[in-house]
Parts: sequence; C-alpha cells; structure tokens
Amino acid sequence: MYTAWIVIILISIIIGIITSQSYFIFMSLGAIISLVLDINNVGFVEQCIVFVIVNIIGFIIYYFAQVHNNHKKITTNAQSLIGKEAIVIETIAPFHPGYVKVSGQKWMAEANETINQNEIVKIDNISGCHLIVSK
Repeated sequence: MYTAWIVIILISIIIGIITSQSYFIFMSLGAIISLVLDINNVGFVEQCIVFVIVNIIGFIIYYFAQVHNNHKKITTNAQSLIGKEAIVIETIAPFHPGYVKVSGQKWMAEANETINQNEIVKIDNISGCHLIVSK
C-alpha cells in the first residue's frame, strides 16, 4: 500500500506547486505520516484515519491563516499619503487643480476651496492621480 501513499504525496506536491495553494502541504504531510505508519505495519484503516485527521487539522489551519491574511489591508505608496500634510507650490482653486509637494514629491492636487501658494494642506483622499486636499 506504500505506493499509493507515495503517489498521493507526489500528486499533492505537484498540485500545490501548480496552484500555489499551501493546503496541499498538509495533504502531503498526511500521506507522509501514513506512509511511515505503513512501513511500520500499522493497519490500513488506521493509516486512512491518520491521513484524514491530518488533512482536517491542515484545512482548519489553512482556513484560519487565509481569514487572518485577508483582513490585512495593504496600502500602496500613494495611499500612505492620506492624512499627511503637504505644502502648496501652485495655487489650487475649485475646478482648477494646482500642485503640492509632499515627502519631496510634486503631486497634482484638487480642493473645494481656493488655497494659495505656500499654505499647508492636509491630504484627505486620492482620486486617480490627483490628491484631494483641504486646509
């Protein structure tokens, strides 16, 4: 029966590599443990029970790892600018974007009010490649 466990190990490793799903590591682990049990003359039913238990535990670990990872919000460099202050380097008026400088970079900016050159503004949001700012 050890050949079946070797086949399961190889198939789960190949599927894991092709799909990039780490769950198949647990399937391989369950098959490896069952293979060791088979080599030590443990009954087939017990091998299958261990295989299923390891896969259930693996699925639970995989599920909670996925849930934990999906709650992390990844911000881009531009999104990290929200909440920072910038200095106006070209006057901004409603319907007339100007420019601000933040973290040494020049950005086009829009506002709902007129903001003069050299004033400090707060970055409220990003719309496309424009910063939305306010006094």
